[in-house]
Amino acid sequence: MRLNMNKKIASKVVSGALLCSMIGYTVPVFAYTKDETVYSKLDVSGSCYKTIVSTHIKNKENEDVVKDMSDLLDIKNTSGDETYIQDGNTFTWKANKNDIYYQGESSKDLPIECAIKYELDGEEISPEDIAGKSGNVKITLQYTNKEERMVDINGKKVKMYVPFVVVAGTIIKNEEASNVQVSSGKVIDDGTKTIVVGIAMPGLQESLGVSKKDIEISSDIEIMMDVKDFESNSIISFVTPKVLDEEDLGVFDKLDEIYGQVNTLQSSS
Repeated sequence: MRLNMNKKIASKVVSGALLCSMIGYTVPVFAYTKDETVYSKLDVSGSCYKTIVSTHIKNKENEDVVKDMSDLLDIKNTSGDETYIQDGNTFTWKANKNDIYYQGESSKDLPIECAIKYELDGEEISPEDIAGKSGNVKITLQYTNKEERMVDINGKKVKMYVPFVVVAGTIIKNEEASNVQVSSGKVIDDGTKTIVVGIAMPGLQESLGVSKKDIEISSDIEIMMDVKDFESNSIISFVTPKVLDEEDLGVFDKLDEIYGQVNTLQSSS
């Protein structure tokens, strides 16, 4: 961000363009089950500057002592007074038959990378310069899947990506913008505000080896609108590595041969 930026303009961009990426998944830990949700704050360009992981260890056997593996930093109990003893990456919790809820910070890269591009009247513009401007604005959320795997298909090694689904949303006041549109999503206008929801599946196009001429599976989400005195709103992205449901694959209804590849992709991930 430019050091000579007007304070008013700076606040419009920084306070409005935070993007929180949440990835929820379940992993086994010793004899227990651990659910984790990852919350990451991104700046106006999409760069991650803080990641917090919220963890729930399900103590189904009502054990007095629960062992856990974690590489998080500054771990804190968020629901209860259970304490732990740490030995490297091993944590021994005095559970007293309770579930354990804790959070900590992570320095690991996210499996999904997000870059944010801004355009004003068809011309790319920096997030610093677009604040306070009027005209047609397009915000492009460019997602990159970094979780690639080499999968054996009929004796041939093929590169595939873990099938993440990204859903991004924001709320825009009607007094601030009009003609709001989104690619691969839906816009809902209740008269005073507009809710924007978009969906992307980064890496799926490459995993399936499908030509964009036949069908395009978007890795980006574009939000377009006409604005006056532009002020970016918060955008939240929900990212899940869930196995894709049939409704998620509705675009493939006429491409039977792809379903076999999708099944392979799901089982491999």
